[in-house]
Amino acid sequence: MDPLESRELRYFLAVAEELNFSRAAQRLHIAQPALSRAVRALEARLGSKLFHRTTRRVSLTDAGAVLKEDAQMILAALRLAEARARRATQTQRPLVVAVKPGSDGQLLNAIHQRYHAESGHLRPTVKVVGCGEQEAPLRSAAADLVYMRLAPGTSSEFAVTELLTEKRLALVSAAHPLAAAQVLQRADLAAEPVVRWAGLSGARLDYELGLDDAPHLADSVNREGPEVTDWSQLVETVAFEQAIAFVPASTALRFPRSDLVYLTVRDITPSTVALASAPDAMQAQAIDAYLRTAVSEARRPQHNAAKLA
Repeated sequence: MDPLESRELRYFLAVAEELNFSRAAQRLHIAQPALSRAVRALEARLGSKLFHRTTRRVSLTDAGAVLKEDAQMILAALRLAEARARRATQTQRPLVVAVKPGSDGQLLNAIHQRYHAESGHLRPTVKVVGCGEQEAPLRSAAADLVYMRLAPGTSSEFAVTELLTEKRLALVSAAHPLAAAQVLQRADLAAEPVVRWAGLSGARLDYELGLDDAPHLADSVNREGPEVTDWSQLVETVAFEQAIAFVPASTALRFPRSDLVYLTVRDITPSTVALASAPDAMQAQAIDAYLRTAVSEARRPQHNAAKLA
């Protein structure tokens, strides 16, 4: 039997993800009868049913569930190979650097200017991505490096270079009962709902809640805080007294407001800014030069409270 073709996998995967032949056909921009014939032909080829079909619903068989998982990985690998091959044909191209909204443009520009001047490489292209989405461009080969915040107890699948570390502060409304406090313990804020970035879980969520250094509070701390997707949401949520937040100290420089107060918390871990990079033989020299420049520039005194991730 000849190997499966990418078209067959795309057709199958559309139905497997939609569990509806009509929606899958619309997604693929083909007629539904043609899609149904293609799926039946694939099942005949494999000698196994991939879907249970009734007049009301479509569901995967055991064989279909296995093929869905493999098809997702195969098609993702094909997209990655295509992107890398296309980029490799360019004799010289700028690095693509991903950052999230709210990053410190002054430090980023200083790094890029110095990198271009000292290495002779083209000035990098900046790609803005959503909070918590920094590693996705590395997986898809859409970026060469990404700025990110490291949380203790978590790891990255990519090479990580630490740039700088800063303490975290509690951000509270100016009307909060503890707004005038000099120094707090995490236990002082145990009853408060805490803002967290959307989609977090496990060690990363414990870090955002200020619990990674205070596991004894795990059962007593309020875990019902609202989720946000950007810094504007976070700041306004705190200002409206809906929750508190634990933020890098540099946030105080970037969001100074009379209705917000930044408080020292003695027993929460600091925040580390790092660069993650994926191996790329074609760009290895440029990536190494960028990392050296970023580390050197980020540690200069004028940038000791900068926020890039």
